[in-house]
Amino acid sequence: MNEQLSKSQKIFIGIAALLGFCIWAGFYVYDEFKPRHRAVDGTLVALDAASRTATLSFIHPKSGESMTLKGTVAEDCEILIDGNPQSLGELRAGMQATVEATVRSGSAVTATRIAVRTARSSADESAAVPASSRADSHTSNGITGG
Repeated sequence: MNEQLSKSQKIFIGIAALLGFCIWAGFYVYDEFKPRHRAVDGTLVALDAASRTATLSFIHPKSGESMTLKGTVAEDCEILIDGNPQSLGELRAGMQATVEATVRSGSAVTATRIAVRTARSSADESAAVPASSRADSHTSNGITGG
């Protein structure tokens, strides 16, 4: 049985196929270009407060390779040093930081939060922990004591 499709049926099938393709393409483009939020621990290697740019050096968690990431610092970026709010001008190259950023298509990176912990604050925290607790937490099998 050799049935022929009418012209209107062919047009309907063509439009349905085109519509299906457009929906698929829209979801693909949306997923590809939607902003992604990431947090990276590393070292600030360059800062320019006037142009609101920063460069962070970090070790990639999967490959173990040293990488550099350059981006802009948002006007409303939360900047903390040892938990205290600061301005972008207070940050210095060499500081250890956790940078939370939005990554857009084309690898445009915008920092939304920069949290720095200085060596002084780390020393203050470890001094506040009793020596007996610090000794218990370092066991040969890697299991912390309590």
